[in-house]
Amino acid sequence: LAFPLDQSRIRFRFVMGVRNDSNLRLHALGLNCKLSLDSADQISAIGEVGLPGGFDVAAYGQATVPLELSLTYRDIQAVWRPIMDVVQNHKAATWKLDGTANLEAMGIGFDVPIRSTKRSNQ
Repeated sequence: LAFPLDQSRIRFRFVMGVRNDSNLRLHALGLNCKLSLDSADQISAIGEVGLPGGFDVAAYGQATVPLELSLTYRDIQAVWRPIMDVVQNHKAATWKLDGTANLEAMGIGFDVPIRSTKRSNQ
């Protein structure tokens, strides 16, 4: 906790599945993504998603990647109603994760766009 209270932070940890369709092993060095919730009447920016550590994905392989969303109390107040509309009231919406991943293959670094969506109640 911090004072003033609206500067306190809470961290949410979740996982995302990653698939590598190439014939090269990929090593992720970083992630820069934004999480949003899009409903019929508004788009709510939830926050920025980070990668607590790097990860590897084998050639033609899959991995489960831990991600972290850190929000201040003020951030939570701003997005609480849209989130509760989806979670408690089952309002239709789409969760979106957009950004870039900093990857390395064979010693060469490059950025790859990330776009993931999931409809609520699915």
